Amino acid sequence: GGFVYDIVANQIAMHDIYASACFVDLQRDKLFAATPDKAMHIWGTGANKTYTWRSKMFSMPHEMGFSCAQLEAEAYPVTFEVFVDNPTTPAYTLQVTSRRPFRLPVLVGRDWEIQLTGATEVFSVVIAQSMQELSGV
Repeated sequence: GGFVYDIVANQIAMHDIYASACFVDLQRDKLFAATPDKAMHIWGTGANKTYTWRSKMFSMPHEMGFSCAQLEAEAYPVTFEVFVDNPTTPAYTLQVTSRRPFRLPVLVGRDWEIQLTGATEVFSVVIAQSMQELSGV
């Protein structure tokens, strides 16, 4: 694999695409990559790759529950999973299909993590104790 350094955002994005050579065409503003199968590809074209992103664990000072969430993405669906007090088994999984807020089942715990799986950019994900709290975000 490799990485892409975004100068404007000052961020490094890791990827699993293997290239034996690359060439930048400044006139066309395109990056060409030669893959191990000897094919030439234009970077950033084709279908999006699927990702899985997981938040850090948020440890609350005492047990508490969150009752709703909202996820804003470039396109849907995005799989939303929440882990409560068990980092290996999701307490709840939902295919989010719009930016509309959604309810979570009754979940109470101290350690919370969120995992997202999709193929398009996610702009934000928020969990809250009430719909009113979500509207203030």
